Amino acid sequence: MDGPLVRYVSTADGVSIAYWKLGQGPPLVQLPALPHSHIRMEWETPEWRRGYELAAAERTMVRYDGRGTGLSQRDVDHFSLETMIADLDAVVGDLDAEKVALYGVINTCPVAIAYAARYPERVSDLILWCPVVDGSVHLANPMLQAARQVMVTDWEMFSETVAHSLVGWSEGDAARRFAELIRAGITQATALALVPAIHKLNVWDELPRVRCRTLVLHRPEMSLLPPGTAERVAASIPNAQLALFEGSFDKEKLVAVVRMNPQYKEIKDGDLVVHSWVDENKKDPNGPDQRMYGCTYDNMVVLGAGFEAVKQAVDVLKGTSPNAADGVFKQSALDAEGAFFQVAANAVNDLANHQNEAAVLEQTDELGAAVGENNGTFYVNVSLRAGSEEIAQNVKKVLEGIIAFLTLAGSEHPSLAELAGKLKLSAVDRMVALSFESSSESVFASLKEAWQKEKNKAAQPTPP
Repeated sequence: MDGPLVRYVSTADGVSIAYWKLGQGPPLVQLPALPHSHIRMEWETPEWRRGYELAAAERTMVRYDGRGTGLSQRDVDHFSLETMIADLDAVVGDLDAEKVALYGVINTCPVAIAYAARYPERVSDLILWCPVVDGSVHLANPMLQAARQVMVTDWEMFSETVAHSLVGWSEGDAARRFAELIRAGITQATALALVPAIHKLNVWDELPRVRCRTLVLHRPEMSLLPPGTAERVAASIPNAQLALFEGSFDKEKLVAVVRMNPQYKEIKDGDLVVHSWVDENKKDPNGPDQRMYGCTYDNMVVLGAGFEAVKQAVDVLKGTSPNAADGVFKQSALDAEGAFFQVAANAVNDLANHQNEAAVLEQTDELGAAVGENNGTFYVNVSLRAGSEEIAQNVKKVLEGIIAFLTLAGSEHPSLAELAGKLKLSAVDRMVALSFESSSESVFASLKEAWQKEKNKAAQPTPP
């Protein structure tokens, strides 16, 4: 492959483990993010490769595939903490280094912790990202329970859902590549054997025996861990440090990735720092570069068509813009708890640009929306401000027609029709509000049903 040389080493129980290393200096061994891993495809993914190259600037970056995954030996059916430690030990032993730093990622943090506790002479530093110390916590997560059901019945659907959940539902190409990595990195049968083994991992008793320097990194909003888990982990390891990344994303890591773009620019205006870059995946070789602009504000990412658009959006969020004085911006639920998608925009009618499929937006001056999940409930809140009360009533009628159409589609998609019945619509003065609430499990099941029917329909032969 075009990248680091893939090497192979045998574990104490005779399993072949694949790994590569990059750079020079003290080794940093990153454990796989089980249950899926594929070191070759990770390297071929531009976003991941840049991260590895950055990590290798001052160290020897090491990545390996655990048994049963990626380029390592696949014909295995037994997994446990001991076999996972054996995989790691084989790689560490092949590095010819006195000590290594370990980087555990979510489900493999127990492996890194146990190895550091049992072999203190081999580990210089320990980094734990969102540490799952007791794998059984996954069994109490309703979203993961639903995902496990899909993993059993529809492997392709499972990989697509996991990929979009982790990468982002709007990132089609990146999510597609990640779904392909998941399917290439592990088979359905192996995943069904490995996941229960992950649920059995528990290394709380090992934490006090860790003696190396330890850094615990955690995002509090991450729903995989019960509240307070990262704090308890850091308190249980002598002299460990804890760093919390507030918000639903890692701002520092996001900015670091953007800055690696070859055409990155930074624009400052007082305290405001706007980042500008060119999306290499969507670059038009026959046209001008389509620059993108964005910044982070509070727990949000603000994107715009230019610097002024981003600056205006931030002013609105701060409440210092005249547009924020009343109307949709106060009603768009921008501070909604658990929101993973939020938007606020003005001059929406100009953006619609007289497109027939955007009739509602063409009559809208301002738009605010929030989509999220809170305590097992999936919700959508949308607020529109029309040009007049009459237009607001017209918009309401159009939306009522769309809801009626969805409800009448019950013969083909009964579960979607049931969800459509939970949509609530109102219009007061110039404001139109649309809201929806339902259990996350029912929404997930309905989308799966619709996706499966469309998939089956597409697979049917076209009549001559």
